[in-house]
Amino acid sequence: GMSFLMTVRGCPFHCWFCAARENYTGLRFFPIDHVIAEMKDIANNFHPLTIRIFDDVFNLKKDRVRELTSRMIAEGLTKDISYMCWVRAELLDQEYVDLLKAANFVHVSFGIESAADDLMKKMKGGRINQEAVQRAIDLLHDAGIKVGCTFIVGIPGETAKELDETYAFIEKNADKMLDVELNPLTPLP
Repeated sequence: GMSFLMTVRGCPFHCWFCAARENYTGLRFFPIDHVIAEMKDIANNFHPLTIRIFDDVFNLKKDRVRELTSRMIAEGLTKDISYMCWVRAELLDQEYVDLLKAANFVHVSFGIESAADDLMKKMKGGRINQEAVQRAIDLLHDAGIKVGCTFIVGIPGETAKELDETYAFIEKNADKMLDVELNPLTPLP
């Protein structure tokens, strides 16, 4: 079975389609000791095959991911349990991928939203672009970590050309992505 936990609440990014900043004020990192204790409790009481870390963005601080994955390995929490998480694609690099692989992360997901650079930047801000997203997919795939990507369709101002660009991106990477999720943009009050 699968269990769930969070290691941080909140998100520092301002993706204009996301409710995370409405749901959580600020950014709160749970102490590593607390996270390890929760993982042990889940492991001992529920015996999951997988723990899905449900942070909005797991890879916010490399030192923290380095410490947490090191502790997970040292505490024997990676032998019989695999892990899944959500990351921010443009923050992912080879060291992050190596840390995740060593700690038995088998599935990593992130939002792309649109493969058109102008729409991606408009929706997500930051340094994200198609090149950064492609690099993240390639790094994870080359490490044998399954990749999940989410996309949004029906973005205000989205053209048929931009939609075709997203479709072509998905088609080009189809053998590298375990799952692709397409969501219609849903305006909420």
